[in-house]
Amino acid sequence: MELKDRIAQARKQAGLSQEQLGEQLGVSRQAVSKWESGQANPDVDYLTRMCTLLGVSADWLLLGKTASNNTATSGRLCPACSAPVGPSAAFCPACGANLSTGGSFCLYLTSQDDSPELALCITKLFEQPYAHPAFPWAGDEVPPRSALDVIKSVPMVLCRGLTLEQAREGARIINSYAPLVEIYRDEDVGVDGQGQEVPMFAPFVPAPPSQKKPMSPGMVFLMVVLGVIAALVILALF
Repeated sequence: MELKDRIAQARKQAGLSQEQLGEQLGVSRQAVSKWESGQANPDVDYLTRMCTLLGVSADWLLLGKTASNNTATSGRLCPACSAPVGPSAAFCPACGANLSTGGSFCLYLTSQDDSPELALCITKLFEQPYAHPAFPWAGDEVPPRSALDVIKSVPMVLCRGLTLEQAREGARIINSYAPLVEIYRDEDVGVDGQGQEVPMFAPFVPAPPSQKKPMSPGMVFLMVVLGVIAALVILALF
């Protein structure tokens, strides 16, 4: 994997578009696109800021490795790519994900709905390779009784250890039926005295893509006047 590939992978793991990353770095979307296609390389200053923004190590982004490659028998897996990582590793040696900031996400089912359609959506979610159920699961029946049992247990976490991109995709699967799933950071969900999973903070809401502000009426009028003047000048010349 080359530098351009690691930049693209880290950006996607952080749930940012090329335009959003460019805005945070103070460059254009085209510049980010050139970095990810290998047409140009970012300056060292941009690389340093990318490490902070995207939550990856400089060793991984620049060289494709981490300072800690001890992955032996720890049983610890990267929440972003499921690669084995060492017990004290701060960054994943496979994908560079920051393991020390708790940056993985979970899907939280907020309310009960005993509809077979929702049960099928949950089954479809758990068919995705990234969505490992946070509880014992066997969803082979149609309609899946196990999914109906899950619904009776809400509110609860459906799956953990997702990247933001995976969490968004999983939420779309469930919420295609009804808006019943919210995205939380893994560490923002605890357990109450009855063993029920409950959120400790508000749902994680990714920053929306920036939108260009519409021109004010005064600016529109000025542009029209300038256009008329330009047209008159052209006509006078010919």
